[in-house]
Amino acid sequence: MPIPPHIALFLICLFFAPTSTTSLNSDALSLLALKAAIDSDPTGVLDPWSDSDSHPTPCRWPGVVCAHDRVTQLYLPNKALTGYLPSELGLLHSLKRLSLPHNNFSKVIPSSLFNATRLVVLDLSHNSLSGPIPTEIGSLKSLRHLDLSNNFLNATLPRYLSDLTGLVGTLNLSHNFFSGGVPESLGRLPVTVSLDLQSNNLTGKIPQVGFNLELEDLLRASADVVGKSRSGIVYKVVAVARGSCPGTVVAVRRLSEGDATWRLKEFESEVEAISRVHHPNIVPLRAYYYANDEKLLITDFIRNGSLHTALHGHGGPSNALPTLSWAVRLKIAQGAARGLMYIHDFSGRKYVHGNLKSTKILLDDDLHPYISGFGFTGLGLSTSKLAPKGQSIVTSSGYSKVGVWCNNYLAPEVRIVGGKLTQKCDVYSFGIVLLELLTGGLGEKDGTVLESFVRKAFREEQALCEIIDPALLPEAYAKKQVIAAFHIALNCTELEPEMRPRMRTVSESLDRIRIHY
Repeated sequence: MPIPPHIALFLICLFFAPTSTTSLNSDALSLLALKAAIDSDPTGVLDPWSDSDSHPTPCRWPGVVCAHDRVTQLYLPNKALTGYLPSELGLLHSLKRLSLPHNNFSKVIPSSLFNATRLVVLDLSHNSLSGPIPTEIGSLKSLRHLDLSNNFLNATLPRYLSDLTGLVGTLNLSHNFFSGGVPESLGRLPVTVSLDLQSNNLTGKIPQVGFNLELEDLLRASADVVGKSRSGIVYKVVAVARGSCPGTVVAVRRLSEGDATWRLKEFESEVEAISRVHHPNIVPLRAYYYANDEKLLITDFIRNGSLHTALHGHGGPSNALPTLSWAVRLKIAQGAARGLMYIHDFSGRKYVHGNLKSTKILLDDDLHPYISGFGFTGLGLSTSKLAPKGQSIVTSSGYSKVGVWCNNYLAPEVRIVGGKLTQKCDVYSFGIVLLELLTGGLGEKDGTVLESFVRKAFREEQALCEIIDPALLPEAYAKKQVIAAFHIALNCTELEPEMRPRMRTVSESLDRIRIHY
């Protein structure tokens, strides 16, 4: 019996109708392969990752950031995910940041992962990965930060790590099971790379990665002053070339005269605490110089100056920057939040920054943010155990007293003699910086005035155009994102410290803005 034409046509259409899975783009399918490789997801963070999603891209999924409908960041730290890394992750050809620390990924790192050659940040630390580092990692010419610490990786250190010519920040392979000698080729890494190989089974000497810097070089470069504060003067200095390594531009902080009470052992202890901080959003300490009459701290030189200058001008290299778009401001806020969160969480000592403001957030050529000044203020203000009682103290220690100085980003509870700096004070300061990004107002003039102005405007339901930086008015598409960011900033600047969120919550809330709005 022949099938009637209309029924036959219906069956053909039904047979060839696209399923919801095939409507997803290739990046979404690669992420679904990751979800399929997960055995346990106790927080349910991947529940919204679904092939039944009506949207063809994964750009609204938790932990995913996109540009032009392609995945550029995958950020899922501290989610207690158990599983393995599938080879399909290497098909994310626009991926620039893969950050999966503090989970329980096991098995080997697939060599195909490094087909994602645009990677800039790769952080797989604090997992259970094993086996060698695949040789294909040498193809990541754009990689700037690599952290594979605290895993079960083994075999010898690959010589091709020196092929990672783009590295400028972290190369952390500590707390693994690597054995054998340390390749001499690692000595060819740029001097700005912070190399950490501790707690392995390695033999031999670590090749010198460094530069020669004489005190006379600093004196000759004294005309290149790039910053001044109570803790000292910051100079731009070109380090002397060593062998085949070219001269490198660094920032040298010459600590103020008040630091004379520091004894060498105390100074080294404080500097050691600062140098343990390795994060893509924190300016790393590279070296120091100690003498009774001279103390220097050497860090990377970040070319585009501070966020303050980018927003308000007032001279400096970032005067040439165009007006910061909302997308760039959100990126800066997210990066700074991650850096401050790391300062708070990386040690059980509950470190604080203590002096966060827009002048302490530096921007590189890609407008990637770096927090500067962690621990430096205390070193420059005579803040040793020998300092007089009541002296101003801002250190990298858990919390400290503030006496004779303050800045207008400080939380209200520490604007009094004897007030204690805590992590919640840092949260307040970050909130003022976020309000500065949103309104274009000057947090340094008086952070409490800026906070009160915004809080009053929201209470009275004023129009958003009366609150935000006029430069953001053309970006109407971002209205919901901007409002969400305002609410985060107001939570950070609550009068009562216990009402303020932890920086981890702040960071996660900012990361969700792109996903949910």
